Amino acid sequence: AFAGILADLGLDGSQSLVALLSFNVGIELAQLTATALVFPSLALLSTTRFADPFRITGAAVALAAATFWALERVGLPANPLGPVEDAAIAHPWRVVLTLAAIAGAAWVLDLAAPGDATPDRRAAVRASRAVACSPTSSRTPPSSPSDRSA
Repeated sequence: AFAGILADLGLDGSQSLVALLSFNVGIELAQLTATALVFPSLALLSTTRFADPFRITGAAVALAAATFWALERVGLPANPLGPVEDAAIAHPWRVVLTLAAIAGAAWVLDLAAPGDATPDRRAAVRASRAVACSPTSSRTPPSSPSDRSA
């Protein structure tokens, strides 16, 4: 398929090596850019109690998309997630901003939640943030529930 695209663009013969290398470098740069844009939101989200459900849901959606894509390639019914995939590809900034909003909301909800089901995790996250925000600080995360009240 890729060779056909290169031939349609008039890039066959010696030009196809340069085109192939340029294409591959472009793909790698796009992947690095996508990672750089999404990583901060995922890192923030990973510090909340919503991390595991979000990760599992994301994995299930990725599995479904990959399955439908593979079935579509072998000629089975059309991909029902196709329109969603097309929208995400057409509007990447919306995806990045939506993920940032979800991560921010999860972080705020996690901090504001009374009776959190994971107090040890929240205390450890808060302590690590305090240490990360204060490079000269000698604070260490509390080691026991009684240390947290002090």
